[in-house]
Amino acid sequence: MDKELLYTILLSLIYGPSSFSMYNSINLHKGAENAYMALKEGTSEIKKPLTANQKNNLNKLDISDAEKIAEKCIKENIIPLLISDIRYPQRLREIYNPPSLLYCKGDISELADSPCIAMVGTRNPSQYSLKLASALSKGLASCGFGIVSGFAVGIDIISHISAVTAGGKTYAVIGCGINYNYPKENICFRDHITENGAIISEYPPDYPPSSFSFPPRNRILSGMSLGTVVIEAALKSGSLITANHANDQNRDLFAVTPCNVFDLRYGGNISLIRDGAIPVMGIKDILYEYYPEYKDKLTAKAAEIYSSGFITGNVYKSSADQPVSEDTNNTAASSEDISRTVTTETVPDDETDFSELPEKQRLIAEIIKKAEHPVLADEIAEEAGLEISETLSLLTDMEIDGIVTGGAGNTYYM
Repeated sequence: MDKELLYTILLSLIYGPSSFSMYNSINLHKGAENAYMALKEGTSEIKKPLTANQKNNLNKLDISDAEKIAEKCIKENIIPLLISDIRYPQRLREIYNPPSLLYCKGDISELADSPCIAMVGTRNPSQYSLKLASALSKGLASCGFGIVSGFAVGIDIISHISAVTAGGKTYAVIGCGINYNYPKENICFRDHITENGAIISEYPPDYPPSSFSFPPRNRILSGMSLGTVVIEAALKSGSLITANHANDQNRDLFAVTPCNVFDLRYGGNISLIRDGAIPVMGIKDILYEYYPEYKDKLTAKAAEIYSSGFITGNVYKSSADQPVSEDTNNTAASSEDISRTVTTETVPDDETDFSELPEKQRLIAEIIKKAEHPVLADEIAEEAGLEISETLSLLTDMEIDGIVTGGAGNTYYM
């Protein structure tokens, strides 16, 4: 086994994975083995004294403990990445106190230099925020951005699944060991993420979650990303921790514009925008910041969106620009034609054919059609046997495509 890897694992067990003293010691002593030997012999150049717990770890742990973790990684297809590994996220190396070691499970083929965007927000989002997180994640993923989030319920998981749905890459940075199934509500999505990206942690595989393990992972979320998008955050939201990291790391900070500026759930968004965060009303607001520099890594769709400009179509044309017919009879006839077109093309009849829709969308469409009245998203999810986050993601796609219509109270109808 690689000695540098084993001694880095051992140091992480002694210091704790997110310790700056560990990162600093490895740098000062030009390697993890030298850093460990200096620590053991009392000749370390790190002046900060060890805590009582770290001293205890130093006395009771040895290289065999690191070997057990390395063997577990091999057995369970977990990839340990040293900061010197070419597969390690390049941007993450640039931050203050980057993880000396990451544990990854999944596809990391694009991890090193993928243009990533972090999506963060509350665990109890509004329907507006869920729809926005889904639409932004899908749009950005289809443009070639990797979507980074924290695998929590709410905004995080909808961002991950929406990226996967769009055929993109997503990276879940978690605050516990990869083998620890937390949160339990999201266990069913783990395979989707590892098949279309990776689950990433700086903690050993069996490290349990705690109130102390989650805040440090936020620096990784923002550090490996070009920018961080705050979807929904109150004034004292945990998402603002990630926003602060992004600011400290000289990363771009975006905040979704709230649908209601008086809604306290978006107090953090308003504060961020007031302090200089880039307001987001769609993927163009993010794409415009990065396309010129990263166009070689982005898709044809990104090029199409970027070249279209912010204003398209006839939305802002004044009435003076429109040709005026002098024949009022023709105008009346045109109105009838428009009415007929709307009736025949947008209102589905009893013979509506859903056969060409993807299986899950077809199932949802049939449930709504059968009901003949607006149906709650929760009811659709229950009848379809789907998770509510996945159902909302599918409904958003179907609403964009004009298959269903969203109504008041999170209902949908045709």
